Amino acid sequence: MGRLRRLSLALTIAILLGAFCWGNPLLTAHAQPVPPSITGNSEQITIPANQVDIMPLDIRSNMPLTRAQQLNIINRLTFAPSRVSQRIRVLRVVNAFDEKDRETQRLDRPTASAIVFNYTRSVTERFLVDVGTGEVLREEVLLGRPQPSVEERLEAARILQASSELRPILEAGAVLEGGFAVAGPLGAPPTNRYIQMQVLSVDRSSMLRIVTVDLTTSTIVATSNLS
Repeated sequence: MGRLRRLSLALTIAILLGAFCWGNPLLTAHAQPVPPSITGNSEQITIPANQVDIMPLDIRSNMPLTRAQQLNIINRLTFAPSRVSQRIRVLRVVNAFDEKDRETQRLDRPTASAIVFNYTRSVTERFLVDVGTGEVLREEVLLGRPQPSVEERLEAARILQASSELRPILEAGAVLEGGFAVAGPLGAPPTNRYIQMQVLSVDRSSMLRIVTVDLTTSTIVATSNLS
């Protein structure tokens, strides 16, 4: 009888666990592919209707945001009425909850942290955004230089490829590397957004150029010839 009772209890627990997992969106959520990120104020990102099933977050969860959640927040920040006339780029969007951060422990809703560079105002800003509604809960200006996003590195590469001096070298097979946020050269506006790129030989054995790109003005502001 004791063995039968234990088997019955085990079966009951299994059924309850199965029901919990089936109804819990954090355990049953399915990831769907979404379009690549488009940042800046050029064109709003459209998420297809079959991809708007955004997985909810538990308030105390440090789970990564889904791509759909990130794109929704990028749209909200980029095309907000107060910023639509400004040139901005969302560099990073992550779950704001941090078990070691007392500030995020006080949040009463699932919240994202977005790092934005505003090229019009030449400032870096951090936004705390409600993941579900896109409402901005808090914003602050950050000091220092956040590392560039993939989009910024690609933009810097396109500027180098359009240069009459560097285009022949790159077309001959030279390799672009780097993409670090740096201070501008002497005399350049100190608040602009600068990225340093390296031009390597075809076999990557030597460095040919070090180039500083001003992303605020979309120009090359310094070139060191090392060849």
